[in-house]
Amino acid sequence: FCSSGIKLKQWYQRRVRGLIIRFHRLIDIMKLFALFALFAVAAADVCNDEDSDFGSVDGVIATVKGFLDPFTSECSNAAGESLATMFFNNDNCRALFDAGYCYGNVAMARYSGHNKDTVSWEQVAAGIDNARFVGTTACDNVEACFTPMKAAAIECWKNPAFQTQMRDNADMIFVTASTAAAAYADEHPRDIATSIINMVLTNFESVDDIVAAVTSNLEEIQDAYESAVETAAEFCDSGCVDQTADFLDGLLDSLTSSKKCKKVTEFCGKCQKVAALHFAVNAPPCCLTDIVDDALEEFDARRAEIGAYVDTVKSEVHGKGKNSIKAFQRQTSCARSVYDERESGCAGTA
Repeated sequence: FCSSGIKLKQWYQRRVRGLIIRFHRLIDIMKLFALFALFAVAAADVCNDEDSDFGSVDGVIATVKGFLDPFTSECSNAAGESLATMFFNNDNCRALFDAGYCYGNVAMARYSGHNKDTVSWEQVAAGIDNARFVGTTACDNVEACFTPMKAAAIECWKNPAFQTQMRDNADMIFVTASTAAAAYADEHPRDIATSIINMVLTNFESVDDIVAAVTSNLEEIQDAYESAVETAAEFCDSGCVDQTADFLDGLLDSLTSSKKCKKVTEFCGKCQKVAALHFAVNAPPCCLTDIVDDALEEFDARRAEIGAYVDTVKSEVHGKGKNSIKAFQRQTSCARSVYDERESGCAGTA
């Protein structure tokens, strides 16, 4: 058992380390308008795409269950199914997992090998219509998956043995993850990801710190959760998936039709003018602007706090990393100005 535990810990460290590296590469590749890019990369049914690797999904599920089951052995339903088995036996949860798995593989295949200067609006636009599948899958399945899983987890939490198991596992995972993150930071002292890692490790030195932070902000977290659930339901019920896809399709068509607007990372200037002209005669759907406006309002309310974090990151990175942050801030500022200064309002019922 001891040997198995060591191997599991080593495997987990490698996985965390790999995720950090991939996260850093993703920042380098996309940098700007990740929402557009991620919204657009899926295939009409992502799992039919040749890059989805859907044929391997059952093996991946077996691996996930094999990893999770020992951590939740104190939790099972009347049929003796673990939480992981309950999840994958739920058709709605399985639909979400399959779409997410295929989506991730397609995205990695689509953008791997591209640096920040070679991702074009054409690449982003190529899959915009197919994103309807991703949005529709989420709208059709999230509630039906989440509700029974939440009920099962609450029932398990009534078991003191399960609570103890979760706490012990959380301690082990935190130590393993923080050790791997610290090792990455030591090897990449001037990296953007390293600065973020340092901030996290400075604020959270143990699971107790995380629990304390959650507890002290529990009411705010609960309010945010309920608001997110309500917003998601309204987004789905209003048919906003199709409306948003239609609008983005038109916007990206305008951007890709311009001979002077090519790179995703260079929005300010020529692309900004093209986008502003498009917004002048094409109003975004009200169901989308409701969400964007709420997000921007929250951002503005926390501007000083967010700015302090950004300044901390900028102070700890140098050279290319610092230039990347400045470029990102400038490009997003240009995108914000196009949205804020539009005179077209919104289309549909607010």
